[in-house]
Amino acid sequence: MNIVLGKDEIRVLKLVLEKLTIWDKNALVRLKTKSDVVGIYAAPPFGVITLTALPVKQALAEVDQVLVAMKILEQIQSADFLDLTKFSQPVHSAALALLPPEGPWLPGEKGMSGDVMPRVKERLDQLKKDVAPLTLVGNQKDIDVMTQKAWDEKIWGGLPFGAMNAAAALGMLAHPGTRISAAICNGWKRLLTPSGQVFVKPENSLKTIFTVVK
Repeated sequence: MNIVLGKDEIRVLKLVLEKLTIWDKNALVRLKTKSDVVGIYAAPPFGVITLTALPVKQALAEVDQVLVAMKILEQIQSADFLDLTKFSQPVHSAALALLPPEGPWLPGEKGMSGDVMPRVKERLDQLKKDVAPLTLVGNQKDIDVMTQKAWDEKIWGGLPFGAMNAAAALGMLAHPGTRISAAICNGWKRLLTPSGQVFVKPENSLKTIFTVVK
């Protein structure tokens, strides 16, 4: 089955996949289709799940498949469609086995990306500054502790810095006039933006400084 995307959708998909493969060259995504929309779920190294939903040019059969991000990126470099027949080898992802609940989501704080993005950048710059001396002496244990503490720090709408940093890195906060909102459901937390969503699991996993400097 071919999934045909417009130029803007291809551009967005490339941005997301390129960032994911910078963080992890072996990154996996979970692709789900519904009618005329394809959803790309990913698990960046921040203990979160991201969702990028893209409209397509044709009605789709329902698909739920885990794919290698790099292979998708290679395929769409020279085409405006994704040929799922090229992904015949089964792939499994423990991080994406359990997806966020569909709802109901209880609404939380609302705001503008232009007000939030400076906080995210400031906190990231501070984290890089704090861990720099530790990287020089190879103190990975203290780096992990400091980084984990930063990712879990609430900086907007009850959402942790790790979630907001993932959103910023994937371009979800790029436009200052973008309206964003927070919500909760069954222990999960969600950041909703027009270009994507970030979900915080009830329990975060450990992250390392590798995710900070990329």
